[in-house]
Amino acid sequence: MLNSKLTYKMEDKLEGLDFTESYLLGWKKTSNTLLLYLDIFIEEGHEKFEKFEKKSRFGCYKLGIFEFDKVQSLQGLEVHELQPTWDQKLKEYKDIEEINFLELSNGYVIFETDNKKIAFDYSSSNLIILDSSRFF
Repeated sequence: MLNSKLTYKMEDKLEGLDFTESYLLGWKKTSNTLLLYLDIFIEEGHEKFEKFEKKSRFGCYKLGIFEFDKVQSLQGLEVHELQPTWDQKLKEYKDIEEINFLELSNGYVIFETDNKKIAFDYSSSNLIILDSSRFF
């Protein structure tokens, strides 16, 4: 699953990734870890950017997983797991929500979509960008 990936520490700059053009696909919460499954918009110039067919695609998107450890005070997720759903006809994952706002600062996250505001404290985090077209 994660054999061809790029992992970022949140302390690193996330230049070249536009989260307001990205999509939330699902999530998984365990006792102290939260995984957010995303379809991330990659801007030209980023090392994961690939040319795309402009007639059929809006831009370069890659699947990504935000991994947050030692999550506390989680607000905004009613269920502990919502797996990404594959659309066989479109050959892509169904979007749950478009991301409107993302703020990561000093161990605190605010993540907003049209219908959700997710907020929590965390101790460490990673962003994993996949080269594959499927999570599982």
